[in-house]
Amino acid sequence: MGDRTEAIDHDDHIAPPGEDTTEVVKRYKSLVYKVAHNLKQNLPEEIEIDDLVSWGYAGLLEAYRRYDASQNSRFATFAYYRVRGAILDSCPEPILDPRRKRVDVGCNEVLETYAHVVDAQCRQATIEERLSMLSDVSGSLLMVYVLPDCPERALGPDGAPQHEKTARRQLGEKLRQILFDLPKAEQKVLDGVYFRGESLTEVGERMGYSPSWVSRIHSRAIDRLRDLMEERGDTEEFRHAIPV
Repeated sequence: MGDRTEAIDHDDHIAPPGEDTTEVVKRYKSLVYKVAHNLKQNLPEEIEIDDLVSWGYAGLLEAYRRYDASQNSRFATFAYYRVRGAILDSCPEPILDPRRKRVDVGCNEVLETYAHVVDAQCRQATIEERLSMLSDVSGSLLMVYVLPDCPERALGPDGAPQHEKTARRQLGEKLRQILFDLPKAEQKVLDGVYFRGESLTEVGERMGYSPSWVSRIHSRAIDRLRDLMEERGDTEEFRHAIPV
């Protein structure tokens, strides 16, 4: 979390400035560069820093269009995750490992959703409420980690012992059954992002939705999936099946 703190500490404004997007880019230029350089450290050399910055600016302008001061306490926090998400979403899969990209994009979406809740409510929240929020974040991140491996890879390597393969197949079937309980739009978004390897933008183009709307559907789907899994008592079983 250190890189996020460094990226947003330079600006504590509640809202972005005025209507001039040029001013927005100028004020938050350092945020875009910092996020791009932090990500570059763990990306293949083939990906140029100039490309990361360009994708980051697109995320910054998307954040400016989507920002709602009544729901988000700090524009810098909101912009950080949109910038980071836009960069990850734009990284080509032939260069960036497909599973890693899907997990990174999904985790970023989850953290963006809950960062706003924490920013807006943390000062008023009780200890119990904060623990509940952390539990929700943990459960949603678990969904993001297990989805890319199911059903295709059944949550594990091909060389595993037979009893482990059987257990993974059973887990895969449980997850498929839970997925079928989601609304159709949520199923399609999760299928596109985690099974087809599409970016949020590509999913939106195929479904006729804007990227921001796909992001909202993704957040609802992940939270609903988490709640359904908790209701069925399967959370710990899946937690132990996360690929290492």
